Amino acid sequence: MMYQLPVKDIHKRFKAVLLLSCLFLIVPFGRAQYVPIPDAGFRNCLFNTGFGSCFDGTQTMLDTTCSLVVNATELELNSSCDSLEGLQYFHNLRRFYAGNGPDITYIPMFPARLREISFYHPFLGDTLPPLPDSLEIFKLAATDSQLYIPAIPESVTQLGLEVFTVNNMPQVFPPKLTELEIVYSPIDVLPPLPDSLRYLELVVLPNLPSLPVLPPKLDYFSLYDLPMLTQLPEFTDSLTIIELYKLPLFTLGKLPKKLEQLNCVDNFMLNCLPLLPDSLEKLDIRGTGITCLPNTPANANFTYQSDFNIQVCNGANGLVCDSVIDCDPTDVVAIAVAKMSILFPGELTEIFVAAGNNCAAGISGKVRIIIDGPVIYQAPLPGAMVPAVNGDTLTYTIDDFGNFSALTSMQFTVMTDTTFGLNPDSVRFILDVLPDGGDSHPANDRIIQWMTILNSHDPNIKEVSPLSILPVQAEAHTLTYTVHFQNTGSAAAQNIVVRDTLDEHLDTATLKVLMYSHALQTFTQGNAIRFVFPNIKLSDSTSNEKESHGYVQYSIKTKPQLPAGTVIHNTASIYFDFNTPVVTNTTENTVRWPTAIVEEKGAVNILSVYPNPSTDNIRINWPGEEGAPAVIYNTLGKKELTLLLHQGTTVVDIQHLPTGVYYIGVTDKSAMTAQRFLKY
Repeated sequence: MMYQLPVKDIHKRFKAVLLLSCLFLIVPFGRAQYVPIPDAGFRNCLFNTGFGSCFDGTQTMLDTTCSLVVNATELELNSSCDSLEGLQYFHNLRRFYAGNGPDITYIPMFPARLREISFYHPFLGDTLPPLPDSLEIFKLAATDSQLYIPAIPESVTQLGLEVFTVNNMPQVFPPKLTELEIVYSPIDVLPPLPDSLRYLELVVLPNLPSLPVLPPKLDYFSLYDLPMLTQLPEFTDSLTIIELYKLPLFTLGKLPKKLEQLNCVDNFMLNCLPLLPDSLEKLDIRGTGITCLPNTPANANFTYQSDFNIQVCNGANGLVCDSVIDCDPTDVVAIAVAKMSILFPGELTEIFVAAGNNCAAGISGKVRIIIDGPVIYQAPLPGAMVPAVNGDTLTYTIDDFGNFSALTSMQFTVMTDTTFGLNPDSVRFILDVLPDGGDSHPANDRIIQWMTILNSHDPNIKEVSPLSILPVQAEAHTLTYTVHFQNTGSAAAQNIVVRDTLDEHLDTATLKVLMYSHALQTFTQGNAIRFVFPNIKLSDSTSNEKESHGYVQYSIKTKPQLPAGTVIHNTASIYFDFNTPVVTNTTENTVRWPTAIVEEKGAVNILSVYPNPSTDNIRINWPGEEGAPAVIYNTLGKKELTLLLHQGTTVVDIQHLPTGVYYIGVTDKSAMTAQRFLKY
């Protein structure tokens, strides 16, 4: 008789057999789990990095339960492969690096615990898989034309992108980012930088014209070969290292107080430095036009590298960047009035006005320009402010000089009357800055620029303002020179050099470059000046007449105690590439007293003296400002009497003066009015 199991025992045995069968299916033989690694290059990489014992006898199947695979936290791929199939089984991987290989056409899902991914491959297919949320470091270098970069996780703190052409770039950077490198990219806009950023490096970005505001904690700032970047954002005080290579910069802006290292190599347009902080230890200015230092930092370890024998700037050996506008927050300055080309009857001329002070934050006011002569205001240039026009007076209202571009906001065109210019005629531009409540240096609130109208002319000319100088012994007078040039050749001029030898009666230490049409370098040696326009690519007049012009304007003071009759000459030579130089006309300034009782050119308010002649008292009628300083000189320019004039009439006792001819000179801001009288 056969024994029959109870039904409940049959059920138990069936469950046991079923469970055992499932175990055989899940874990074959109870030991290994093998997956194929189809790519020979990836297999070789795994063998070379110590995973050979995890493969089966065919050396194509990887045991994912192998302790080396399970415990692996780093994997470096340095051999050729097409597919990374199998990478997803390294579940505990923290760092993955792939470099020195040609193409990778397939990448599986990344292990979820990865913290660092670095790819240095020329080709990575069309799309990378999603990046894991645990990622902290992501660096990618590839030349793919169709590569799509996945979203960058917010956990990333270090980001490096070296991608020549891509379908997308990050529009927003991770909020915890501390290091950012972008190399060889076609981007034309850089997104806002997170406040956490401490390291920024940008290399070969040919289409990027500007940078966003620098973060407050930034410590390292490096730029290399950004040909569209002509202006830098304001430096943050946190910066200790600044590296600037091959940039079209002609000024840097105020340097950080804690700066330790400044490299400005191969910035050919840079010809001056701002004040150097005392913390500075290393300075490299090779390949620039900088010929002197604005100051010597107090750091005892300070060293520099330069193409020149560097000394502290004194005007004769070079320039300080802030020599035109000193950063005095209480001072607003009238700087210059210049034009792109000559004033020619019946033609439009572009006028450029510079006034203000970006350091004068919070100061409001007006800038006024009076045009005295046969030219008529037409319209602002594109991007410039629109002035209020009242007859011959243009007025710009400035809400805050600190947010006002002193060099580019006031640009306009004028038309020269066709009835003038048959004989040389002149136009006077009177520039006044009128800050609300006044400022700390009212003497620099006005300049007067004379410009000559020409008819038949050579476009390569030199101008000077004013034409005559009063022979005041103790005074040095400011002359403003403008050299105009035009490319009348048959092709674009690649490089232009203007050479100018200063007259012996000029003080080379007072040279200031005021305005210019294109970025330049300035070199001085003794009384010789070179203005170099490197890579200017100035159009020829046949191809583009408007873009064929250029200019440079500078000011310089005369030496004091120049006697009447002194003549100051000045001529410039203009070199277009390797052609024979074009020599300009020669300007002349004569030191003289006025020959009649008339207003001296450059003055605004008319001074009158009566009775004239007189033996005891004279009455000076002055319509200008109250308290204007006046000086009575003899014919040798020696001061005889100093006084302040009332607005209206001032009575002056001259009984003590010997019999003879005298001159009264009144300084009205930047101009002097002189009148002659006779004491008998």
